[in-house]
Amino acid sequence: MGVPEHFNLPWLLAIDDGAFRDAGLDIDWTDAPGGTGEMSQALFHGDTDLALLLTEGAVNSILTGNDCSIHSIYVDSPLVWGVFAGHEAGADLDIAKAPFIVSRYYSGSHLMGFVYADQHGRRVTRDDFTPVGGIAGAVEAFKEDPNRLFLWEKNITMPYVDRKQFKLVDECTAPWPAFAVVVRNKVLAAKREAIDRAMKVVRDYAFDLQYSGEEGAELVAHLYDMQTSQATDWQEHVRYSLKGDLEVDTLREISATMHRLGVLESMPDDEKLAALLA
Repeated sequence: MGVPEHFNLPWLLAIDDGAFRDAGLDIDWTDAPGGTGEMSQALFHGDTDLALLLTEGAVNSILTGNDCSIHSIYVDSPLVWGVFAGHEAGADLDIAKAPFIVSRYYSGSHLMGFVYADQHGRRVTRDDFTPVGGIAGAVEAFKEDPNRLFLWEKNITMPYVDRKQFKLVDECTAPWPAFAVVVRNKVLAAKREAIDRAMKVVRDYAFDLQYSGEEGAELVAHLYDMQTSQATDWQEHVRYSLKGDLEVDTLREISATMHRLGVLESMPDDEKLAALLA
């Protein structure tokens, strides 16, 4: 399970080519337009076995009771978030004070809203965020009130700017790897070897896409309704993880940030952080 975005194209290409089947694997892919919040719930309820979560969302989800582990890092480069308002937002929009719309509470758009607000010296609470159910919900929410902020991956969201639905007002880069592979512990215990094999297939496709040049950029642009220049910009900055390594230092940085911003009630020790890793 993953967001229907360009980052997950290697999975779809591998499925279409029969690469998983050739490796003796049966993969059933599900799009999650609601993002990390939707996928965390699906993992919690056992509706999916594996999901590609934003790394900060994975850490927060597991530390707050989701019986899962981080198998590995999927995308090593940090995510560049676009900060969007509605197209009709006024020129007097104050990005340091405007309320946020988010896909779900504790989704990536929610967690990064805390980070973005902190960068502007602002302390936010739950009352500053309104869940709208993903990017489609944001389109409708901006029709009611464009003078709010919505954080989503920059390049995948630019078509909404081109269609005059959103306005890009700022950017925010997460200071850690973008996406992690998260697996329910029950499944991990039973199918670790198969999961390792699946990730080997995906990483091979990811490497090919990352270095596919103009042909790959044109494919991404076509499939995800992007301009070729936007797809090229993404391709030049994305780094898929070829080994999947994740250090406790990175987990500590994420947890410390979430704790300082009031998202996590307590700061876990290194032993607890190490236990997040499969």
